[in-house]
Amino acid sequence: MSSILDLEIFVRTADAGSISAAARSLGMTAAAASIALKRLETRLGSRLLARSTRSMRLTEEGRRYLESVRLALATLADAVGALGFRPQCPTVLA
Repeated sequence: MSSILDLEIFVRTADAGSISAAARSLGMTAAAASIALKRLETRLGSRLLARSTRSMRLTEEGRRYLESVRLALATLADAVGALGFRPQCPTVLA
């Protein structure tokens, strides 16, 4: 799984308020989305989401990171759009 998809999973999770809803919107399992989020947090060395059995919320670091990731994904989508290319991956870049 690509780093870009990990970022998209993070954004969709933040928007949907749940990992399972984000996973459904991307056509993947909640377990795979959860693993991607943990991988992203490990790579960054920071917790982005505070999870409990009943809820999930962004940490302060997660809120700050989310703003930057949204801008980065939008820039990538613009670059892909300028080429007139539609990637096969189900992300905002498509």
